[in-house]
Amino acid sequence: RKKYKIPKNKTFVLCVGRIHKSKGFDQVINIAKFFPDVQFIIMGVKDSYLKEIEKLVSKNKNVMLLLDKDDKEKYEALAAADIFIVPSHYEAFGIVVIEAFSQKCAVIASDQGGLTWVIEKAGLIFKDNNTEDLKNKLSMLVKNKKLRLELQNKGYKRVKNFTWEKITK
Repeated sequence: RKKYKIPKNKTFVLCVGRIHKSKGFDQVINIAKFFPDVQFIIMGVKDSYLKEIEKLVSKNKNVMLLLDKDDKEKYEALAAADIFIVPSHYEAFGIVVIEAFSQKCAVIASDQGGLTWVIEKAGLIFKDNNTEDLKNKLSMLVKNKKLRLELQNKGYKRVKNFTWEKITK
């Protein structure tokens, strides 16, 4: 939070992934204007959708784009974030959800690919390409700290199901 100048009393929402159209970051950036007191950070590796994302980010004072950061910085950001959003149009598994759970982030994800299975009941799911649904789910977590903490704890417990021993079985 200190590194990105995010006050402790401000909600911090993080998204991580390749800057590609399939990752759905535009959905998050497009709803940011409804949450002026929330700091959004999109952290990713440069890819084919960079110019479009940069254009969208430039229109939002509360959205920051951080590119090509190492794993250490990614985990530091996850540890500092309150909410993690995975707005992907497709994810086969969604290891980023596991990473977010391990850092006690409340998670919101699209209903695509394996995300719903990974999240189970430890996070909120929104209908892909439905920014109104995403906005409502985010609003629930921003306004309801008790729910946010409950999901942070559920996710942290859920991540223990994803050990190498259990996965290989």
